Amino acid sequence: VVGLGIVGLLGGTVALAVALPTEFVTEDDQSFVFVSVETPIGNNLHETKQIIDEVAGRIGEVVRPEERKLIATDTGIGKGFVAIFAKGVHAGVIRVPLVSVNKRQRSQAEIEAAVREEMKKIPGVKATIGMPFNMMGSAGDIEIQIRGHDLDASRTAGLELRDKLLALPEMAEVTFSMEDQKPEVRVSYDRRKMAELGISAAAVSNAISAYFMGKLAGRYAEGGDEYDILVRYAKEYRLDIDELRKMPIATMANGTVPLGNLAEVEIGLGPVDVTRIDQGRYTTLVCTLHDDYVDAEGAEQRKDLGGAIGRVTDVLEAYPWPKDFSYYIGGSAEDFLTSFRYLGIALLVSVLLVYMVMASQFESLRQPFIIIFSVPLAAIGVVLMFTLTRSTMDISALVGVIMLVGIVVNNGIVMVDAANQFRDHGVDRVEAIAQAARVRLRPVLMTSITTMLAMTPLALEIGEGSAGWGGMAKAVIGGLFASTFLTLFVVPTMYTLFAAKVHRPRGQDEPPSSSTEVSSEDAPMSLPPPSGIPIDEVPATDRSRG
Repeated sequence: VVGLGIVGLLGGTVALAVALPTEFVTEDDQSFVFVSVETPIGNNLHETKQIIDEVAGRIGEVVRPEERKLIATDTGIGKGFVAIFAKGVHAGVIRVPLVSVNKRQRSQAEIEAAVREEMKKIPGVKATIGMPFNMMGSAGDIEIQIRGHDLDASRTAGLELRDKLLALPEMAEVTFSMEDQKPEVRVSYDRRKMAELGISAAAVSNAISAYFMGKLAGRYAEGGDEYDILVRYAKEYRLDIDELRKMPIATMANGTVPLGNLAEVEIGLGPVDVTRIDQGRYTTLVCTLHDDYVDAEGAEQRKDLGGAIGRVTDVLEAYPWPKDFSYYIGGSAEDFLTSFRYLGIALLVSVLLVYMVMASQFESLRQPFIIIFSVPLAAIGVVLMFTLTRSTMDISALVGVIMLVGIVVNNGIVMVDAANQFRDHGVDRVEAIAQAARVRLRPVLMTSITTMLAMTPLALEIGEGSAGWGGMAKAVIGGLFASTFLTLFVVPTMYTLFAAKVHRPRGQDEPPSSSTEVSSEDAPMSLPPPSGIPIDEVPATDRSRG
């Protein structure tokens, strides 16, 4: 009966564990909302400032005055820390520090969701909610790297994949690094004509650089400081592409020829920046997940990074990639997969090490096998705890599970060791484990309850910064509670089934034969009965010796 019940519990645990949402690191409420705003490329600083102020006003309507301390805006490139995240004069950031968690009704995640929905109503503005990097140094929840040399094909693939990913219900935002392009002047040299005239490509490039950037003509000194004097074309000429075509280029024959006769000059759109990894070009898709969403079947779901990675991978596998193109999942998703894989290996190694230590102490391979059955019982409590509390399985929770391997076996060790002591005094295995369970019940409960009570404040996530370790505490409490309760039934059952019928006291190779005579000098000193054993349960031979 006990075996069937445990098998049923383990089966239900596996079903619940598969549906349990996972995450890399549980995000804590930082009491801070960060909004990155991009206006159409080409806007000057004044136009961008007006749009940023309008967006800040809309945010002020969503984030109530009693929930925030202030609203700060930075437009353009900025200075100091903000300059790291600046994208140009067409973009800016809005920072909204919030009051402490206990002074507002909505969490930071709820406020960010409301701001995100409001930003969708503003035309011509692309807003990204959240810090431009997380605590692990990457942006968003899933970062997809599209690797390929052709930037046009990379942009086409990125835009198509962005639309496909946004169709997934769990996606809150999908940002593509090459979504916007800047106007640029493209100069394509006619190298045959340049060779005929004896003009090198470097000379033409230097002339174009001087046209826009200027050429050092001298230095001006005043008050001990020196200032460079740059000579370049006037602004009205630099903004006119026809004037660029008329720019004279010196020839080897001391003459000049217009740039338009040596190269094709046109205006096109180009990437804002070109990023490389392993000497190859790549673009990125950064995906941010909803904390809560409604799936295609209308059921409410919670954020599940592991499940989202699987669905995103399915989309990427089904996409017809151009030739010589590939994808790579990085960022927090990569860290999540790597950490879960290695922590899973660490869990198996910890079980093996615990078994080896117990085998050396018990001088038996069978009795550690009986005790190790308490580890799966802990998994039942862990899954039930996370299911009932609607928590997410993250890295700290897996660390708690690894800790449980060394904690939950203590109850089994105490019971089996006590049963062995009873059997040293001649008690049969069934009666010995029954007596051991009764005698060791109090210390088992005391150690388990004190451990669970010590973890309770951390599990309640009291105070700021506690959410990151709440999963570990919940795993320890749930696993220890279930293991303590079920160990009282499972370990005695397993001991009755697997313990040796003929007990051999520790340190004795063979039990003494009844026909062998042992002198008083060679007789081993008898041990007193274990504490808590009624004297009438000890064999008469031991009582007479005592």
